Amino acid sequence: MAYNLTQVANVTNFLEFTQNVNHYLMNDLLGVLLLFAIGVICVSSFHWSTRDLKGSILATSFILFTLSLLMRAINLVPNLAVFITLIGCAAAVAFSWKQ
Repeated sequence: MAYNLTQVANVTNFLEFTQNVNHYLMNDLLGVLLLFAIGVICVSSFHWSTRDLKGSILATSFILFTLSLLMRAINLVPNLAVFITLIGCAAAVAFSWKQ
């Protein structure tokens, strides 16, 4: 597969570069993959430090929802990713609410 690298490099700031990499090189998956990687790292590190799986999932879901909103503001994730993280956050709250 041939990539148009001149289109990616034709930018004036880092935000445009990131958006072009997301669109032209990553097929709009850069933000989703970043959210997934951050989620795995957060859950594992929170669980390792606290040994509380419910709290780790709840904290991670809130962080991922906040990051997905910020990434949506700069067009790195689609609306579906924000909706999924919102559902995940609500499910984590319901899961941790039930003792």
